[in-house]
Amino acid sequence: MNKKGFTLIELLAVIIILGLIAVITIPKLNKQLDQSKKSLAEDSALKYKKSIDEYVLRQEMNKNKIELEGTYNIDENGYLYNEETTHEISFSGTKPANGTLQYINDELQSGCITIDKYKVTFTNGEISNTEKGTCEFASIKDQILVLAQTYASNVKREKEGKTELFNIPIEEIQNENIKSGWIALIDGEIDSYSLQIGEYIVTLNDNIQSLEKNTNIASNNNAKQAVISAKVDSYVKNALQANQSIAYDETYTVAEMSGVTTNPADSGWIQFKKENSTVTVIDYSLTYGDLTANYSSLTNGNYVSTFGAIERDKIQMYGYKSFDTANAKETEITISTSNPTGKNAYLKYKLTNETVAEGTIPVACIYSDNYGGELCLKNNEYEISKQKILNYFGYDENTWRITSETSGRITRKNPSETITCTTSDSHAICNDSTVGAGTNDDGIANTGDNSANFGCVIYGEGNASCNW
Repeated sequence: MNKKGFTLIELLAVIIILGLIAVITIPKLNKQLDQSKKSLAEDSALKYKKSIDEYVLRQEMNKNKIELEGTYNIDENGYLYNEETTHEISFSGTKPANGTLQYINDELQSGCITIDKYKVTFTNGEISNTEKGTCEFASIKDQILVLAQTYASNVKREKEGKTELFNIPIEEIQNENIKSGWIALIDGEIDSYSLQIGEYIVTLNDNIQSLEKNTNIASNNNAKQAVISAKVDSYVKNALQANQSIAYDETYTVAEMSGVTTNPADSGWIQFKKENSTVTVIDYSLTYGDLTANYSSLTNGNYVSTFGAIERDKIQMYGYKSFDTANAKETEITISTSNPTGKNAYLKYKLTNETVAEGTIPVACIYSDNYGGELCLKNNEYEISKQKILNYFGYDENTWRITSETSGRITRKNPSETITCTTSDSHAICNDSTVGAGTNDDGIANTGDNSANFGCVIYGEGNASCNW
């Protein structure tokens, strides 16, 4: 029987084929193995993160509430620690070899965990990258940056919705590491800050954090202007909304618009224009602290300001007349930018060159801090005056109790029984123990100082008087 073996050439061919197969498949197998290890590392990192969340929840359920704030390192046992405390995290699975995590209000912000020769990186609380390597412990600078971010976030939480420039220290938010600086919030969001932490200054501008050593706190001028610009924009928009019912072009001072409570200015004025049925703002000058914002433009729906000294010649001057109860007569007109009569009811005249122009018809006003300041009524504006009175006294037919109802006249009292309002199709009148106001469809409007038993009235085509 013949026995045939492989020739040398055949053996070489087999070896070459096996080699080619190895060259093609082994890298793929290695890549798959590497991907599998990366996935396992990511799963373990997510499980570790979840274990921390469960640890915080258990402590709270056991009435031992803790707050994770700042930078924490991870040791070989999987414990989470910083200079102040150590948290023993129970964990099943591949334990982290080391790592560092940054928390704000118990929420993971960023960090790195080493799992089985892979470093898993977190950004905004989610895994952003996984690669071979080992995490480094957080440097002092990293910890300072996180401390600044944490403090600013606490200010944002405590001052929810505010538009303000806060100087450090802030009474409600103490941190022994932060002694000076400032934080600017706009509509409750962090706009910018400059904080001193030890020998470092941490500054945030345009959402970029920077850290410098042995420098001064950054100037807050730009932040102050940004805050005031935001305040002006919201205040002017709300003032415009509140004055949609004006019948003519008007200029109102901040004192006259005391009912507008969204970021009100300390002083100044807004000029409104009525054209057809549309009311717009065409000018303003508003002072907040030591800065005055003047109207520049309306851009993308936002009022844009320039900053400078208030233009005194544009401030609307007024004359005031009330009633002298001691002498039982009307007082002389007193010129001022705000009510100088000291009375709760008075007549108010708009002035030209500090004098009352011939034919000028005053408005009848009352003033009470209980209702946010001043209410002024014009003659021959029944529907507008009626709504102003009801709004001023907080009238609500759904919650106020009806005390009488006769011939279309309904009288109601507020829940605390301190205000009485009577309304019908042709009139409205509201009173409390100190002030009152009324109007009817004959064009009459009156205001009263009930505590002094006198009042002022406007009627007809220009009649006005105060009576005891």
